Amino acid sequence: MIIKILWTLNVLVISLTYIEANNCDLSECPGVQKLYGELGCTPIFNDGDCCPVKYECPDMQSWRKDKCYFDGEEYSVRDKIPSGKTKQNCVASCFCSQFNPDERPKFTCAHFDCAEFFGPRNPDCTLIYDEDSCCSTGKLCGEERAKAHKCYFEDKEYLAGEKIHKGCYKCLCQPGFDNSTIVGNPHCKEVSCGLHLHYVRELFEGCIPVYFQNNKCCPITWRCPDANKDEVISTGRSESNRDACTFGKLTIPVGDALNNHDNKVTCSCLTPPHAQCIRTEASYD
Repeated sequence: MIIKILWTLNVLVISLTYIEANNCDLSECPGVQKLYGELGCTPIFNDGDCCPVKYECPDMQSWRKDKCYFDGEEYSVRDKIPSGKTKQNCVASCFCSQFNPDERPKFTCAHFDCAEFFGPRNPDCTLIYDEDSCCSTGKLCGEERAKAHKCYFEDKEYLAGEKIHKGCYKCLCQPGFDNSTIVGNPHCKEVSCGLHLHYVRELFEGCIPVYFQNNKCCPITWRCPDANKDEVISTGRSESNRDACTFGKLTIPVGDALNNHDNKVTCSCLTPPHAQCIRTEASYD
């Protein structure tokens, strides 16, 4: 049985109305704005501010322990998500699974294995895609490349059907592509991280996302609480008059940080309630 939960739509309408009215681009604000948006959190602003001072997020602890949740809907064990709802995540046949009765159920999905993932590519050809396709639908070679419609974005040339990546958006070169904007561009879509599809355990355990450098689109991994190792580090820049982030049993004031388990990763509280981590260098361990 699938039960529709209405808070997702309400949160989305409230958030978009406020953002549009204030002409604010939340992607430029500090903190994990993309994560908050995908979790259905509501931004809270001070009067006149463009960036939120905090978010109010749905209480996942109220979710039933024998159910899975995705896109505002509740799924019983063995229920399948309609394929059209997970297409943008490039997964299929997702169903709510519970292999251990002592653990919360989670979604199990089949990932797309596209032909272009295997074997070398022809440098004289360009792969092309449809707007809703995860795998390439064809390629342009030789004279076809020369005759194809072209788009220009950030000093780079793209051919019709070629993917354009910018921040948390993926676009497709098509006639009429507007290279002056990404947000609101009919040929661009926001990337979905599939947080409730892939990271439900991390979310319930209070883990915080780790991003690579300045790319705060989707997490590359997570840092989970460890009561024996975690501690708050004062930076001297904390804002005591604001709400704080929580991490396990710790309270992290805005501006303060967590101690480092890895000297290539820094974790701090920027916009409550979730802290965030940044990996400054690639790990080859």
